[in-house]
Amino acid sequence: MAFVNELISEEDKQKIDWSKFKAWPSSKPHRPWKWTIDRERDVFLIGLVGRGREDDHPEVYALSWKGDVIRFEAESGGKGMFTTGVDMFWKIFNIYIPSHLERQRQEIIETLKEAIDAHGATYKREQVKSVYIDII
Repeated sequence: MAFVNELISEEDKQKIDWSKFKAWPSSKPHRPWKWTIDRERDVFLIGLVGRGREDDHPEVYALSWKGDVIRFEAESGGKGMFTTGVDMFWKIFNIYIPSHLERQRQEIIETLKEAIDAHGATYKREQVKSVYIDII
């Protein structure tokens, strides 16, 4: 099965320990309403905090990898129009992979790229022509 963007059902929300999903150590846990998920692989992507207009912090995301949380920071943007298609550009940095998963780093990074591609522009892949991802 591939990644899909969907609303998170109440049933799914109850199954997850959301206390592990924090943008910053001092942040309150995030409780999202949408995700990009691959149920077959037990992996999902959620945004934890976006960039505000005057915010100098990066966007922060979490990839839930079979129950473990992989937090990363990103800068994303698009060129084009939603009516004709958008090219998305992502810079991914500060990927925090738990030490017990370090041997799976390459697989995790490739899966992360798949999830970002499927995520598109704020959970809307159908309006995106292409996605460019730069891991820094």
